[in-house]
Amino acid sequence: MKNKKYRILYFILFVITIHIAFACQNEKNWTTKIKTPQEFINIFPKEFEISSEVFINDTINLLNPFSVEVLGNLLWVRNQGTSGSKLISVFDMDTKNYIGDMLKIGNGPLEYNNCICQNITKDTLFVLEFYAKRASLFSVEKVRSLSNIP
Repeated sequence: MKNKKYRILYFILFVITIHIAFACQNEKNWTTKIKTPQEFINIFPKEFEISSEVFINDTINLLNPFSVEVLGNLLWVRNQGTSGSKLISVFDMDTKNYIGDMLKIGNGPLEYNNCICQNITKDTLFVLEFYAKRASLFSVEKVRSLSNIP
């Protein structure tokens, strides 16, 4: 009985060892065959032409965009490093015009510092501020009117 148990165990170990030996010999990674940058380029021979359109050409209010999202018919841009005193720039997508800035940066009441902004629905902006431990919701109307009051 013991002898039969060891035979099964040895057989299983033998099968696993053979499987590992053959698996290690197969090179399935195609990047190992590339030796030069030109060979890498030649692997992808198909080229696609991309057409673009300038949607908002505003070099003054789009200085440091960090993230861009659509809220209703508004385009809001979270500014990185915010050289000004506001966190978000708002644009009207229908007229392609700059509406203004909202969410004053600071540590006071109705001021925001170190926060995450994102859409949670098609008509609601969610602002989560870590240090103040508060979450604020802004409707499309509040964003359009550039209100700091959630």
